[in-house]
Amino acid sequence: MARWVAVGVAALALLVPAHAAAHNPGVGIPTGYVATVSAVRPNIVGLRATTVLGDQLAVSNLSRRPVVILDPNGRPFMRIPSGRTKTWHDTRVVETGPPPLPRRAAAASEPRFVKNWTIRGRAGGRSFAINGFLGWVPPRESGGGGMPLAVWIGGAAFLLALSVAAAWLLERRTPA
Repeated sequence: MARWVAVGVAALALLVPAHAAAHNPGVGIPTGYVATVSAVRPNIVGLRATTVLGDQLAVSNLSRRPVVILDPNGRPFMRIPSGRTKTWHDTRVVETGPPPLPRRAAAASEPRFVKNWTIRGRAGGRSFAINGFLGWVPPRESGGGGMPLAVWIGGAAFLLALSVAAAWLLERRTPA
């Protein structure tokens, strides 16, 4: 009997991480705002800038020297060592308010330009600017915010049945 309880607890333990992962703080929440990097000027060999999840800036330093990202006042904000990538939310890149109104005679579902943005930095003493723009695209209706409950229940039932079958087979092989 204790073995069956252990199997049940193990099956539940498999389900808990999957549910907890749904609340991962690194996962973007669809707001409709989408940031895009358009250029790094001047081009710095080994520096790559992109956006992640639509609202986070990711800077990879593949050069041999550290990269320093500056705050809006020109002071050091973040240091990115050689061979590292850092990702963060930057208020210069994102918006939090309601989306801009559509252009006159445009459909409410049409994407909209919000603003241009610039993040300044230094790489090995050389100044650069990461330029980009922010747009707004109406979020898709997901009909409930993710995977249907029936899929979760079916997956849980399958894992539980698999665990019970494995325990039964192990019990048969063990000599009494």
